[in-house]
Amino acid sequence: IMENSTVWVNDICVGGRLYGYSSFKLDVTEALREGENRLLVKVDNTKTPTDRWYAGAGIYRRVYLEEVPEVYLDPEKVSVITKLAEGKAVLEIKTGLKEQVKAALYSPEGVEAGVSLGKGTLQMEVSEPVLWSAENPLLYTLKLQLQGSQEKVQDEIILKVGLRSVELKPDKGLFVNGKPVKLRGVCLHQEAGCFGTAVQKEIWRERLLELKKIGCNAVRLAHHLYMPEMLELCDELGFYV
Repeated sequence: IMENSTVWVNDICVGGRLYGYSSFKLDVTEALREGENRLLVKVDNTKTPTDRWYAGAGIYRRVYLEEVPEVYLDPEKVSVITKLAEGKAVLEIKTGLKEQVKAALYSPEGVEAGVSLGKGTLQMEVSEPVLWSAENPLLYTLKLQLQGSQEKVQDEIILKVGLRSVELKPDKGLFVNGKPVKLRGVCLHQEAGCFGTAVQKEIWRERLLELKKIGCNAVRLAHHLYMPEMLELCDELGFYV
């Protein structure tokens, strides 16, 4: 929200953000009520100059209400680290929780490639992995399930992950999956040209596909936080970021 926002739910102030370039979450549990709820957002863009250039005003990213249990899986706290060795991939999955979580990995064809059960940090071994690269951007599907009593699923999230190794070697450069890689890219700002900043995912898909045609394999995202869908597209289409 550009810029300096305040949010009310049913006339109860639940918070805001004294900034305009990053997303934020608010816990509105205590302000909600049965039936219809009223959401009010105030934007204060009167401070001048707000920036070195005109960055617009108002809401320019997705807004959604997320219903979760008291203990839940937060995608922003989940991390997946891949290590390759002897034709296998070993995944280290950090869930950010002390509770028991089941992790299942599925190949691009939907075949189960690995499973793990545990608390905190999980380990998973994948035999004959299909590796991600800019030329071959194949993604696996990782399903995480928070298990409650009697193994009842309390919460679930699904992530797309690429299995690959990345190394920076002094005097030799960047290596992906053990092979040298040269970055051929462009610098992109968060606005999609004349379309502005609040655009649909498919606008960026079209732009990235055009860049792919001229040989780009990398993008530098300047200077602000992009919408999550942009990073999803880079994973899907094969761009280093």
